Amino acid sequence: MQEKPGMNETKRLFIGLPLPEEVKKEIFESIGKKLPKDNLSVVKKENLHVTLCFLGNKTSEEQKKVEHALEKIKQKPFEVELFGISHFGKRVLFVQIIRGAGEIEKISRELAGQTGMCDEKFHAHVTLARNKKIEGQEFAKLVEKLNKGNEKKVFLAKEIVLFESRLSPHGAVYTPVFLKKLVGNI
Repeated sequence: MQEKPGMNETKRLFIGLPLPEEVKKEIFESIGKKLPKDNLSVVKKENLHVTLCFLGNKTSEEQKKVEHALEKIKQKPFEVELFGISHFGKRVLFVQIIRGAGEIEKISRELAGQTGMCDEKFHAHVTLARNKKIEGQEFAKLVEKLNKGNEKKVFLAKEIVLFESRLSPHGAVYTPVFLKKLVGNI
């Protein structure tokens, strides 16, 4: 039996909480422009988001399983407050989530349980950049500088999105492939 073309093709997928355009713009204007692009791999403004679950390469059948799991999520819209810059082992710079992290972590755990595809280790954050060259003290000074004058950003999380991530020489391109609206009154 001959396979249909594209039957075994996979897509690189992740589930994310999108940020409103005005919040992306505020982050990029207040923080992103201060990042030394020669020493860091900076996330493009349009790609700023909160990753709930990185899935990796998945078949269309596995994608359907994920979409079904997303449909089962019972979460009403909730406020997310972003404030402060931190890092994971001087490798990844990120904006901290100081309100809404509990809801985000609950959704991530639920998706991990339903799909078996998500990493159980989870820390809600918005990635700004990956460190390529900055060493010890210089990195600490950068984090300190970025935290000066940093303002809180608040938004209402109203949806969860399954994104396809296509890698290119110019950086990743994220395309929404499935959307789950959060419903209910806050």
